[in-house]
Amino acid sequence: MRVQDSVRDLASAPGGDRPAGFRNRLHLSKLAIGAASVLVFWVLCALLGHLVVPHDPLVVDPIASFAPPSAEHFFGTDSLGRDVFSRVIVGSREILLVAPLATLLGVALGTIIGLTMGYFRGPVDAIVGRLMDAVISLPTVVVALVALTALGPSKVTIVLIIGLVFSPYVARTVRTAVLHERELEYIEAARIRGETSLYIMTVELLPNVLPLVLVEATVRLGYAIFAVTTLSFIGFGIQPPSPDWGLAIFEGYGFLSAGYWWPTLFPALAIASLVVSVNLLADGIVESNER
Repeated sequence: MRVQDSVRDLASAPGGDRPAGFRNRLHLSKLAIGAASVLVFWVLCALLGHLVVPHDPLVVDPIASFAPPSAEHFFGTDSLGRDVFSRVIVGSREILLVAPLATLLGVALGTIIGLTMGYFRGPVDAIVGRLMDAVISLPTVVVALVALTALGPSKVTIVLIIGLVFSPYVARTVRTAVLHERELEYIEAARIRGETSLYIMTVELLPNVLPLVLVEATVRLGYAIFAVTTLSFIGFGIQPPSPDWGLAIFEGYGFLSAGYWWPTLFPALAIASLVVSVNLLADGIVESNER
């Protein structure tokens, strides 16, 4: 993945011509548009799902436990008699709150660090770069487990940990793009005009690395979804009685050997559809950016 190297000659006036806007180059394939539609579906479920589900996803009915899929319970019921279909629809809210917030934090922090490293270079780049390499060498889930064990499981902690762990990956990618951009004529023109470093980084450089930042955001979102669901599956993520998908798989996994497959299958399919749609959308954005 890389930023398209198509920078026009800069006009002599302040804020002269820059590369063609990403918006003008963004022409997604049909596959990417289909993936975006799936993503929009889950976003709508997260926002409005509680208004349309046929059953309360938190209501326990032991008499109806492990009812197979039927007209009354489309996806069957779980070990506590809760409607799996309702829990899958409403459960999208948890993952689409925590994962995007963690991604937003990681991308924002990584972009700031990457701009700083790439623009100033020298000792700043060397020192911060070594710190980033140290964080990257640590597995995301292991770092999250240590932090959650120390601080206790909560949505805020999950967002902070995943965001902080993801930021070095974004920073390294943005740094590479900034190292190229800072040598172009429009940056030199800004220096000659006497613009401050902060102005050059935020007004001149940032808009021209945004396509790459957007790609990183979509890629990191897919990883964040996996990280959040993994933490929930092993009991360190979102806690009961939430209908979170990872937690639902954890609660139903032990009953697979008894033939009760539906409490696990449908949340797993929901996770797969969300992750695949995010990844396909990221691929579509990359292909569009490289045209």
